[in-house]
Amino acid sequence: MKKGATAASQAPAAVAAPPVAAPQTFGTGCASVQGTSGGGLAGMAAQPVVTAVADSPELTSFASAVRKAGMVETLDTAPEITVFAPSNAAWSAVKKADMDDGMILTGILMHLIVEGRQGPDELGSGELETLRGSTLEVEGSEGAYTVGGAKILCGNIRTGNATVHVIDKVLLPPEE
Repeated sequence: MKKGATAASQAPAAVAAPPVAAPQTFGTGCASVQGTSGGGLAGMAAQPVVTAVADSPELTSFASAVRKAGMVETLDTAPEITVFAPSNAAWSAVKKADMDDGMILTGILMHLIVEGRQGPDELGSGELETLRGSTLEVEGSEGAYTVGGAKILCGNIRTGNATVHVIDKVLLPPEE
């Protein structure tokens, strides 16, 4: 050791880990999904899913439906889920009676959620099993995807515990 040098100054410099790139969102509707609290899509990544989507002016109807069905805690504490969240305009096609019936509304919401984070690699072609036990057919490529026949307007939005894809219609579960 050189005179006057300390052991700490002789230690090798820590190598900084390369930054991890955030998954890229896709779709022509992403500008309308930006949260109102200023963090944009990136700001949603630190929040649980219902909290994050409630901040988006395009997803207030979805957040309201989740609250009405009593599912906020269930979704905000679920580990690693994917939510196909209908836009506000999409909810206008759902019958008011269905929106007012807690059992029907819960069934609709459970049909819009799958386990695990499903990004573009999983959306290309195939079926995803919903939390309701039904399936959703997914297809597409290079940022143009559909799920159950609904177009993904903005996809691959990260929240603290979910990946969110904003879709252009409410996907109703199959009749039992």
